[in-house]
Amino acid sequence: MQALALGEQNKEVIRADKLQRLHTLHNLALLVKQGLEGLPGVGPTLRDSQLEGEAQSLRDGYLAESVAKLAVADKEYRDSLVTMDHVHDEKGRSGNALPDCTNMSSPSYICTP
Repeated sequence: MQALALGEQNKEVIRADKLQRLHTLHNLALLVKQGLEGLPGVGPTLRDSQLEGEAQSLRDGYLAESVAKLAVADKEYRDSLVTMDHVHDEKGRSGNALPDCTNMSSPSYICTP
């Protein structure tokens, strides 16, 4: 609980990234779920019931950002393969630089060129 309080009090000086906040919220939610009786100096707060929801919200946002970045990288990769095919065609070379995937809905990094 102290970690969250310190983070809130000093947010202008100390910046915790989303992953740090996710770990803090997740671990606190686990502690609350297991019970705070064995932890000296730690008592229940009004926010305890919200910890899991806050952690899940951060987790969802973090994963969405990662999936979006992966989609951009996948598109750039596929675009570069198309460009390579055009260069090959212009130079009269045979062959296809595009990966041969049986399931084109899968990300291109799973396919082999």
